[in-house]
Formats: sequence, structure tokens, C-alpha cells
Amino acid sequence: MIGSQEIPYIYEDRINEDEFVEAVEKIYNMSKEERSKLGKEGRQHVLKNYSFEVYAKKWEELFDHVKENYGSWDTRKNYKSWLLNEVK
Repeated sequence: MIGSQEIPYIYEDRINEDEFVEAVEKIYNMSKEERSKLGKEGRQHVLKNYSFEVYAKKWEELFDHVKENYGSWDTRKNYKSWLLNEVK
């Protein structure tokens, strides 16, 4: 089972055996149409939240955030270089 806080029909992945069996029985007892709808909604969630475009956008936002808050390699803010001393 896949865990998700955002969607109630995807069950938390840290469940005990009884909860797991209950979840499987619930899906088993759904009609074909309900299972089909569940599958389509799950697919849409994955496409919306985990597509390459979303992944690339989040990386770009991360790099922009780092540059805005800490500067580029040449204009780093609050950077203190290290000097390593050998201990004998």
C-alpha cells in the first residue's frame, strides 16, 4: 500500500496486518466501476504530483531559493572557508 496524507483513498504505508487486510477487502468488495474510478484518480494524482515537469520545476525552485538566499558560487553570503589541520 502506498502512503499519502493528501488522498484518503490511498492508505498509509505503516499499517498493521489487520488494517492491511481490511483495506484489501474494501477494495475487493468495490464494484468494477468504483475500482476503475479509484485507479483513474490515483493515476491523475501521480501525473499531477510526480511528473517530470513537476520534478524539474521543484528543482528549479530549489536552486532559485538557494541562489536568492545564499548567492551564487562567486557571491556566496555568510560563507566561511575551512582550514583542515592534520592532527598527529
